[in-house]
Amino acid sequence: MEGSSPQPRLLRVLWVLLALLVALLAGLLIWQLLGGGDEDNPVETTEEASGAPRVVSVEELREAAGSSEVPVYWIGPQDGAELELSEVGEVRVFVRYLTGGAEAGDPKPAFLAIGAYRLPNAVAALKANAKRTGAELRKAPRGAFAWQDPDSPTSVYVARPGEAFQVEVYDPDPKRALSTALSPRLRPVAGG
Repeated sequence: MEGSSPQPRLLRVLWVLLALLVALLAGLLIWQLLGGGDEDNPVETTEEASGAPRVVSVEELREAAGSSEVPVYWIGPQDGAELELSEVGEVRVFVRYLTGGAEAGDPKPAFLAIGAYRLPNAVAALKANAKRTGAELRKAPRGAFAWQDPDSPTSVYVARPGEAFQVEVYDPDPKRALSTALSPRLRPVAGG
């Protein structure tokens, strides 16, 4: 028999197959560790972990308010609107009133939104903004002050003396934004 023996060639093929098998198993292991294919236990994305917008019931909103580091503000349930909650770490919380069949995370700025943000000296910040813009600082219910930015009148900012957060009321209609911000209905959600 001339040429090379079939034994070394067979050994090389087996080593290549073994290497491919190890690579395949390693890939499957990594995929499984990352949650691939497990619909009952999906991997939480960064967006979900940071408080992606979600539609909530009044009870779920109360529960979230009870555990939030920032007060959650709203104007109560509204006919024809679903409540959307977004939490951004321990510094911001937003409630939007979705209408017209909109889904959570809808990017259109077409909905009433109420946000609360951590802001040390919030009243001083409002006073400084009012002075800078020449806009009137208004008195709001429960000892609060409100300022409507003349350059962006769809947002009205509200703060109370002694509190380290600010509330923003956004509405596509500037008149509704102001009336909502000055309404006694604007209040913290009672925690559950």
